[in-house]
Amino acid sequence: MGRGVSGGKSSNRGGKESQRKVIQQPVYSELRKSENAWRRPEEVLKDLPEEEKETQDLYRKFQAILNKLTPQKFQNLAEQAKELSNKMTTEARMMGCIEKIFLALEEPLYSVAYAKLCLTLAPCKVQVGVTEDGNPKLKSFRALLLNKCQEEFEKDKKEDDELEGLKKAIGESKTDDERKQRQAEYTHAEYKSRHRSLGNIRFIGELFKLKLLSEAIMHECIQRLLKSTSDEESLECFAKLMSTIGKELDHDKGKTWMSKYFLRVDQVIEGRKVGSRVRFMLQDLVEQKQNNWELRKTATANMPTTIDKIHAEQKKKDEERALTSH
Repeated sequence: MGRGVSGGKSSNRGGKESQRKVIQQPVYSELRKSENAWRRPEEVLKDLPEEEKETQDLYRKFQAILNKLTPQKFQNLAEQAKELSNKMTTEARMMGCIEKIFLALEEPLYSVAYAKLCLTLAPCKVQVGVTEDGNPKLKSFRALLLNKCQEEFEKDKKEDDELEGLKKAIGESKTDDERKQRQAEYTHAEYKSRHRSLGNIRFIGELFKLKLLSEAIMHECIQRLLKSTSDEESLECFAKLMSTIGKELDHDKGKTWMSKYFLRVDQVIEGRKVGSRVRFMLQDLVEQKQNNWELRKTATANMPTTIDKIHAEQKKKDEERALTSH
């Protein structure tokens, strides 16, 4: 009997062992590499011709300077940019660096620093050909910068036409879903265009303050922005620009133009065809003009400043507090 029981247990154990599942490891095939697969910048540079390697290296270093540019670090980084200008040996390379500056204008608070950087690089020249006399034909960083500013204004016109087309398409929608989709496309495009335009306008104003642009160009910009009394985007651009450069334009020879501009501003404020936010901006601008173009403290508080200036202001406050306590 004992053996029979023992034999039965052994048989059951053997049955369980025979029922165990064997898990096979899956065989993976090698992944196919896409033609447009991401590659490290260093790997990409290896495959480029030597001249293109130098160009990309220039852009990378110049972009790094823009990324770090603040009032506190400006002097050191401006010197680095000036040294880097020796590698801007072609018109295309110099223009490529200028384009990177305009792309960086998405941070409008630093437009002052970007404009000062342009002032540092303004005298730099590059050969673009040969004159009839056989002498080198040169173009300065400043000249190419002016070309880029004009190009950006032309881009504004083109984007205005595209936005008008998107707006018209909303009204032609046949279904609610189609209308919602087109409205979303318009809102996104309008925000993107407005954000870029405001950054450019403020930057151009700072260039004018540094004498890199002529007064005639600025009047042309202002008149274009004031064409409509209901275009909020243009009116906001005007308010930002005039707030930046109004003091430089408000002289004896420019009084006639300034009177016309602010007569237009009064019409916009009283007409109430724009939202309250834009009207308040224009009212603040009128007050700024009446206050000899001095900004309110609340407006200047958001501007970037150096640590040294913050320390100096704190020291001044401490001294004033000490005087009042005695």
